[in-house]
Amino acid sequence: MQNNKQLKNKDGIPINNGANYDAESRTVEVLQILKEISDEEHPVRQADIRAAMENVNPATISKTIDRLILQLDPIMYTGDNDNEYRIKYSGYDSETENIVLEKVEKTSYGKSPSVTNLRYIHDFDMNELDMLMDAVNFSGRLSLEEKERLMRKLQATASKYYKSPFYDKCNDKVKFYDFGIYTRLDARTSMTKTNGHYPTVQTELIQNIKLIQQAINDRKQIVFDFNEYTKDHSLKKRNNGWRYILSPYYMVVYHELYYLICSKPGTGKISHYRIDLMSNVGFAKDENNKDIPCELVSDIKGLPTCIEWDPEKYMREHLYMFYDEPRSITLKIPSGNYTAIHDHFGDHYRSLRCDEEGYDKIEVRCSANAMAILVMQYAGTFKVIDEEVKALVREKMKALDDSLK
Repeated sequence: MQNNKQLKNKDGIPINNGANYDAESRTVEVLQILKEISDEEHPVRQADIRAAMENVNPATISKTIDRLILQLDPIMYTGDNDNEYRIKYSGYDSETENIVLEKVEKTSYGKSPSVTNLRYIHDFDMNELDMLMDAVNFSGRLSLEEKERLMRKLQATASKYYKSPFYDKCNDKVKFYDFGIYTRLDARTSMTKTNGHYPTVQTELIQNIKLIQQAINDRKQIVFDFNEYTKDHSLKKRNNGWRYILSPYYMVVYHELYYLICSKPGTGKISHYRIDLMSNVGFAKDENNKDIPCELVSDIKGLPTCIEWDPEKYMREHLYMFYDEPRSITLKIPSGNYTAIHDHFGDHYRSLRCDEEGYDKIEVRCSANAMAILVMQYAGTFKVIDEEVKALVREKMKALDDSLK
């Protein structure tokens, strides 16, 4: 009985065992080795590839590499197509000749020089991998098992030279202690561990987001149950289980929570709802069981088109995701004390003339109720000029005082 088990060399790389080893198998093996032992910063010689394969004819390897280059790289270098090259080598960037093509067409392999300084160009460079590893590692929405699985897959796209400080490749473990991450909507939702780790409850949220995005793409209305939390940490339906029907337009993430920007049919106004509080999300159907199209953007007051849509601006104007209509509000702030303003409004404010020494006057566009909360949060820092906001602050301060009695 023939033994088809794949042999590996001392570095763990599959090698030719001499059985049923044709040109296609050799091409796949050379490509796999090139991915493993080279990258843009670590070129290799053909001798390095031969050493990884063991007992292979040098001329055969040379032909295989030439074939790979001709299959994976552009025919001619133009400067604009540099990022289309999968295998780079000395002379690949010549704009007057393709040295591999000329070698194959005009020269016998026995006399032609070998292609040198070979390096496989991976999907992600090391800086990009660092960013992706960082994003996965510091996500509060992924369980430890999910992080390890994703990091393992990311690591597999790189050469042997890539090392992440957050992932132990040898032991297949995340190095960062995941209790160091906290988000409002965490993957760990109870103090009970399962198999030593906290379970994830993000599956429904992820599915909701996918379905809503599809509805946005297809311009279809959605239907869902909207919920609230109870004292026993469970969700219960609001409004006696009444099903909500909305036209979805955009999604935003505000303070780590996902919100849907939408409109209730027939109101002509913008609304927003927390997606993590939705359940049983689906496409809305008419009496003939057909999908119901969204209302036109032009029919919704204040709703920008896709070209005009600025999610940051929307969230700045709806601080704390308040519902009331945003409007222009004037404040006085201590001169030079703009950090809080930038934290909440970014560049979305306008400087005005101010005659009071030590203060600057600015104008922002914001919900009046949200501004009242902001003023209370930074008590004594902002001077309120707007009379409606003053009245709201006084009202909330009275309610606060009453709650302390």
